[in-house]
Order: sequence, then structure tokens, then C-alpha cells
Amino acid sequence: MRRALIITGVAATLLLGCGGDTSSTGGNEAKAAVESAVEAGTVIIDVRSVEEFSAGHLEGALNFNVEDGTLATQLSVLDPAAEYILYCRSGRRSAIAVDMMRNAGFDAVVDLGSIEDASKSTGLPITTN
Repeated sequence: MRRALIITGVAATLLLGCGGDTSSTGGNEAKAAVESAVEAGTVIIDVRSVEEFSAGHLEGALNFNVEDGTLATQLSVLDPAAEYILYCRSGRRSAIAVDMMRNAGFDAVVDLGSIEDASKSTGLPITTN
């Protein structure tokens, strides 16, 4: 049940526009749902290159580059029952990664688009640590 609520909240954020205006009640509720997902242990994956990740990433994110095959390699060790949030620079690579993960049997995968949108949606800072 908790999983369904979290994924529903994250999906609502996407429908409302990631990182968009959260001045409405719906926007605040959607942002709160994403923040709750992160607090509940949702895995955050940055699918950009190592160099891009080093220049700045969401606090606590893993770096599995979708374009060099790192993400594909990691799929065998990731838990398909866990919840995942993915992002990249613009949303193109994270969309590819979401499709890849869903095709591999991962059901709870959400694309938050760009790093800036992901930061706004999750409330997590962009860091270089």
C-alpha cells in the first residue's frame, strides 16, 4: 500500500510538471509525496556520465551511466522490488533508463527529468561530495 501511494504521488508530480509552480495545494502535496518517497528509502539514480556526476549531483544519488552500459550492468544487482527515481541533464537519458529498467522487470521507476527538476521535486540539494 505504501509503495502504491508513493508511486502515485511521484506520478502526480510528473503530471503537474516536475519542478513547476508548487504554489497550488496539489503541487505542494505532490512535492511532499516525492520527498516522502526519498525519506522512505527510494533509490535515486543519476544516469549521466561520471564527469557530469562529479560536477554536481543530488545528495545520496548513485551514478549509473546509461550511455556507457553501467546501468545495464547494474540491473542484475539492483532489487527489482525497490523504488527508483532517475534523472539526468535534460530528461532524455533518464527516459531511456526508465524504459530499460521497466523492460527488465522493475515496476516502481519514475523519471524526474533534469537534475534541477529532480532537486526541486525531491527537496534534495545538488552537491559535489
